Amino acid sequence: MLNRTHYKRLDNNGTYALTNDLNWYDKTITLDGGETITAPTEDKKYPGIIWINGERIEYFVKEGNVLKQLRRGTLGTSVSEYIPAGSTVIDQNKHVTVPYMDEYISKAFDTDGETNSFTLDFDVNSEHEIEVFLAGRRLRKGELQMFDPNLAQDSPIGDAVLPPEFTVAGSIVTLTTIPEENQKVIVVKKVGKIWNEIGKSLADSDTDIAKFLRLAYVDLLR
Repeated sequence: MLNRTHYKRLDNNGTYALTNDLNWYDKTITLDGGETITAPTEDKKYPGIIWINGERIEYFVKEGNVLKQLRRGTLGTSVSEYIPAGSTVIDQNKHVTVPYMDEYISKAFDTDGETNSFTLDFDVNSEHEIEVFLAGRRLRKGELQMFDPNLAQDSPIGDAVLPPEFTVAGSIVTLTTIPEENQKVIVVKKVGKIWNEIGKSLADSDTDIAKFLRLAYVDLLR
């Protein structure tokens, strides 16, 4: 949602369980064995971070196994209305961040009010490889079903399908509509790097990332 990607390592030693049910309005979170979970920095520059039920939660105070001063539903995740006791809580603080950052290449265009096609100076195979921004707004690359009260009073009868806002053909990006004059179109492509050595699996590689991942153990069937 925020066009940001974080890579985190999972670790059984950083997995806890809710002691009590968690409601959306609760002010604290109590964890079974939570005394060992990472504490936020004293200056609160870096809050603690946990993941639970698909929700990212920040906490600014840790007292024993109780987390306080919560910030719920961060970085685009939604706040869970209710999470039962016993649910898995994962420590996702800075020490489990994979030592890797994506690189990006981008191209900016100034609109003239007449053109809706823009030629890139880098290769693109599909719309899924890029993000396109018009006047600071990220454009939609796929269809979207949306309720339109002008069609009917209720959904799904009143639902309409909105088309993609841009398409890609070769190195040419075409917007569905012609933008107004003196706006900025920015096309961004993420350039990834492989984490393993050529000819070796990640588990057998000697890269910094491979070493970092091997420092932890996780049972994916838990």
